[in-house]
Amino acid sequence: MRALDYTKVEEILVDFIKDGFKKAGFTKAVIGMSGGIDSSVSANLAVKALGKENVYGILMPYKKVKGSAVTDIKDAEKICKHLGMPFHVQDITGVVDSMVDVLDSNVSFDGRTNGNDSSYKLRVGNVCARVRMMVLFDFSSANKSLVLGTENLTESASEFRFNKKGENVGYGGFGYFTMFGDSASSIEPIINLYKTEVFEFARHLGLPEFVIKKAPSARLWDGHNDEREMGITYADADEILFYMNEEKWEREHFEKVEFDMVKVDKVIELKNKGAFKSNIPIILKNNKFKDCILYEMI
Repeated sequence: MRALDYTKVEEILVDFIKDGFKKAGFTKAVIGMSGGIDSSVSANLAVKALGKENVYGILMPYKKVKGSAVTDIKDAEKICKHLGMPFHVQDITGVVDSMVDVLDSNVSFDGRTNGNDSSYKLRVGNVCARVRMMVLFDFSSANKSLVLGTENLTESASEFRFNKKGENVGYGGFGYFTMFGDSASSIEPIINLYKTEVFEFARHLGLPEFVIKKAPSARLWDGHNDEREMGITYADADEILFYMNEEKWEREHFEKVEFDMVKVDKVIELKNKGAFKSNIPIILKNNKFKDCILYEMI
């Protein structure tokens, strides 16, 4: 892994936010505060860049997930108060449950009801993520502000680039996010930092220890844990991703230095699985139509 000068990182990212908002013609930001490390760091940077009065936190509990409704809300409130930024609690339970009713009535391609299939829990979690983003973008529209993103490099989608062995060798991470949900934003301050670096950066910024020690979770369901769902720790994943991204290593390079190949294969599997998310929407390149042109207007 790399060692970063977090004083310089802070300066670069604060300037990035200032410049991004200035060019876009905005002075205010809205951010979904989850009580986790990523939103806490992004909000902290925005406060430094825009002023605490110009960064508004939205806390969006889904009451049927206990961790979301209790633990995460309390933690998010503590972070907002620590940063001195205004915040608002918007319960999304009613909206999500209305959408869940639609999920329950959905049918599969062969006509079977799939409201309680094996993916149901994840589908409900994705609804939560997308409803939250709807709330954030509506709030940003109503208040002439930009939605501040919270995506890190580990969880970003790798570029869609495979070698002959079927390994995704594109730069990036696992695509560990809900498309058009928690990945949707107007500006992404920490997407160039690996997850373990986000934790180190949080210490540099002086964020409370409880958020640094908190187990990462998108809280899509009760008991949800990011590392358990991925099947690998962020520390192990980031070390392998670093060599893949920065040193252009492929599987054979790890074999030569006797890396734990079970972990390497897990990272390759996750990169491959989430790669399509960096290629959405899939579009046909415009130059494909060159041979179709009969004549051009002059």
